[in-house]
Amino acid sequence: MKRLIAISGALVALAAGRAGAQPPPEPAGPDAAPPAAPAPAPAPARAPEPGVAGAVVAPPPDAAPKTPRLEVSGYLAPGFGLKGRPDALPRDRLEYGFVGGAGLIFKAAPFPMWSANLHIVLSSQLLNLVTGASEADFNGDNIPDAIVVSEQRFELPGKLLEEATVTFQPAQVFALRGGVLRIPFTVQQQSPNTALLFPNRSQPNEVFVSGSDLGVLAEGNFGDGRLRGSVGIFNGSSLGLQLRKTVPRGIVYSFRADVNPFGDFPFWEGDAKRGRFRLGLGGGLLYRPETLFNDAGYTAGSADDVRVSASLRMAVAGLYVGIEYLHRTQTDTISSRPKVADGAYTQISYFIPVRPSFALAPIARLGITVENENVEPRQTGWLDAGFSFFPRADAPEPDALKLTLQYLLERRFTEGEDAHGFVAQVQLKF
Repeated sequence: MKRLIAISGALVALAAGRAGAQPPPEPAGPDAAPPAAPAPAPAPARAPEPGVAGAVVAPPPDAAPKTPRLEVSGYLAPGFGLKGRPDALPRDRLEYGFVGGAGLIFKAAPFPMWSANLHIVLSSQLLNLVTGASEADFNGDNIPDAIVVSEQRFELPGKLLEEATVTFQPAQVFALRGGVLRIPFTVQQQSPNTALLFPNRSQPNEVFVSGSDLGVLAEGNFGDGRLRGSVGIFNGSSLGLQLRKTVPRGIVYSFRADVNPFGDFPFWEGDAKRGRFRLGLGGGLLYRPETLFNDAGYTAGSADDVRVSASLRMAVAGLYVGIEYLHRTQTDTISSRPKVADGAYTQISYFIPVRPSFALAPIARLGITVENENVEPRQTGWLDAGFSFFPRADAPEPDALKLTLQYLLERRFTEGEDAHGFVAQVQLKF
């Protein structure tokens, strides 16, 4: 019996040794308790409970190094325009041709808190080259009355940097952006090209500031968009209404604030998503101290250029109304009169769903500018009206496909001259 028990113990030890779990037990006597059952295998490791001291937290599945993220989008906006000016010179009475262009947008976020944005506008560019000049005698007195310049026009593909910026955003409420960008002086300067009611920005806006500029902008966003503000420094090459007889040098300082008491109001003209009631109040300031130089390169004096803007926007259930006022005062040490200019525009649209997949919106805009008010005032007015059609109104972005038919009227009150035109344009975003 003892020999049988010893053989059984040896077999048990041999089995345990093959499992690699434990050393063989001591030989058991006749009165020894039966061998204990083998310990259960340990359970698979689980993520430790939060707050456990000394616990080793396994890295999350997405902790692997990320490759730089790149998003590519763009738009096509071809169109045709026609403008007639009956009282102009014969060569200027009729203008027509294809208008519009295309845009490519690249967005990248290769590092935490850092991002880049590149927006390239592709369009046809008209280049005038002077090929000759001759004297002209209009009254036959053998005295030259003017110099007639002969030109030849070339249409070349143009490339325009709408935006090329690098952004550093250490917190949700603050961002620092630098590069090529539009000065956020007005609402329309902050609206994307594809978010405009009409194919182009309003004429008063283009008189005071147009296009992009080189500079740095510090932006703040507080209360989930209820208060937005920015402070920046720019070269000032996008500012219109410059002194013509001197070469100005100076940096532009910009400030802009927008208050949206009922929630964030993006700089998007129109209300294609028929949202809740929103109201936006804003204002901008540009200040440019300039040093003036004459043609010989010597200092001619100094000037101060101050421009202000004020805006009011409202949108609710498809209705959009926008009003903006612009003013500029420029004083210099050369003349004793300040140069003053004023401008304003208002625009309205109403998004009407005809059926789930189709909608239309009547649009209208009225603008006016008065330049050089203190010496020889020049007053110009514009009226734009038409319809926008949305064949994919049920898409996540209803204006991803849009057709705009626009009538335009330009009235030069000072010269007593009118111009009438028509523009048809299709916009496709991708």
